[in-house]
Amino acid sequence: MSGNSGDMAVEVQLIQSMSARVRGTLISRVLRVVVPALVMIAVLLPSVSSAQEAGSTSTPVYFEETGQVLSGAFLDAWFEVGGPDQTGLPVSPPAKMGDKWVQWFEYSRLEVAAESYSQANAEAVTTSDIGRFYAGGMGYMQAHSAFRAVSGAGDGAVFFEETGHSLANAFLESYETSANDERLGMPISEEFSLNGTTYQFFERGAMSWSAATGAVLVPVGTLDAMRLGRLGSRADMPDTADVYSPSLFAQRSQFPGERWIEVNLSTYTLTAWVGETPVMSTLVVTGAPISPTVAGEFQVYWKLDSQTMAGVGADGIAYEQPDVPDVMYFFEDWAIHGAYWRSGFGYAASHGCVNVPLQQAQWLYDWATVGTRVVVHA
Repeated sequence: MSGNSGDMAVEVQLIQSMSARVRGTLISRVLRVVVPALVMIAVLLPSVSSAQEAGSTSTPVYFEETGQVLSGAFLDAWFEVGGPDQTGLPVSPPAKMGDKWVQWFEYSRLEVAAESYSQANAEAVTTSDIGRFYAGGMGYMQAHSAFRAVSGAGDGAVFFEETGHSLANAFLESYETSANDERLGMPISEEFSLNGTTYQFFERGAMSWSAATGAVLVPVGTLDAMRLGRLGSRADMPDTADVYSPSLFAQRSQFPGERWIEVNLSTYTLTAWVGETPVMSTLVVTGAPISPTVAGEFQVYWKLDSQTMAGVGADGIAYEQPDVPDVMYFFEDWAIHGAYWRSGFGYAASHGCVNVPLQQAQWLYDWATVGTRVVVHA
């Protein structure tokens, strides 16, 4: 940590605001942690109006976790721009800012230019440079030395001439092996450490790393909404809305086509598709380098509600895992199944199977049938 007094003042704010970095943090907890650091900052918000009703052929969706509604163009574009894992759940209603409609999510902010939200087109929805907006609005870019451009990168790091910043260590690994490069854009700071946690800002977000969590996204969208006074109060669920769950979109009749499963070994994600529409996406654990998940196009050929899995791993060590839930074999002894023994996902460490969080695994098991196509690729 730098001894610069300006850095220290900024880091006091960061320690408070970034402590809510882990996904799934309740909004009430974020409020308790972050508000003390934000009351010192006055921000003027130009000509803002709200849109509680939006025109779309899609039924609005209510998110019980945040008490917000997602509808219209932002709903139609949500999965395409990251979904729950990379964009996060909505934390505000849509609002008009200048000539654009915006809506804040846990990790991001979506924007679309339209006179009225009912006229907004999902294909025109973009992801804002929220990393720049938040860091600039909080004064970090001016006051903290980590945001000052550097002239090059050290050993094992990658230097971005466009922004004058480098990327290394766990952040570089996550950036290169997941969709974070496209999602986050280029780094706008160097990494810096606070109380055992390391942070780095990017054009469209921020990441943190600790020994307990690994590299994870920081809820910059939530923090930015709070900074601007746009964090939404919990709304009543509209009579016409559906309640969000991972299975919701698969049940909607407006998504015709084949049901199939995609496993991306580069981003450690599994996505369920109906035709060309993603209806569920989740981080998974894939095969470790010594026992990789097989790649190719397959079909589910056997389903088991539960199974005790045992064998000898590629490292020669015997293993036995009792009562593995929601097992779907798709090629020889490779399967997709729930993993109750894992507390985190988004990396490679299994004996070759695709390990899925329990809720998503159960949904996937009920949704897929024998014969469902499975596409596994890097």
